[in-house]
Amino acid sequence: MKQKCKFIFALLALVALGGGVQVKAQKADMAMMVQRVSGGQDIIPIKSIGKITLANGLMQFTYTEGADNYPVSIPLNEITKCLFSNDYEPSGIVAPQVAKSTIALENDGEQLLIKGVEAETCSVAAYSIGGRCMMKNARFSTSQGISTSQWDAGLYIIIVNKTPFKYFKK
Repeated sequence: MKQKCKFIFALLALVALGGGVQVKAQKADMAMMVQRVSGGQDIIPIKSIGKITLANGLMQFTYTEGADNYPVSIPLNEITKCLFSNDYEPSGIVAPQVAKSTIALENDGEQLLIKGVEAETCSVAAYSIGGRCMMKNARFSTSQGISTSQWDAGLYIIIVNKTPFKYFKK
């Protein structure tokens, strides 16, 4: 754990402007890639991050999209790699590239309905912008809805059969 913290801190320090662990964009196309133990990765445009803080076993930052700010907190023990590069297009859990698909989500106010799936079941996962798994089911019935009534307001990523969707709950 200490070695991982030192590695992440060294990466952050290399790109930091003005010392400390504050990171600001040097190029508009620069992105931070965080590889997770689960195999997933978050790719966040640096210009969308005000600062990155490593404290109490967490990497914390605020991601800005338009006029909205979303706090993100990733436990350091979930991170296998963190790098800064202009080789990655922003995608992943924070800013997914939504694939063209016949699958669609419809919001009826209390639940999300999955449309356009041919089979009776599909793989569904839902994550908060901070990476918390809200629900995951490899055999989700397409006749059911995804209940969002207990979720806090904010941005969520819903993945249906490996196709990511952004969902903003008001």
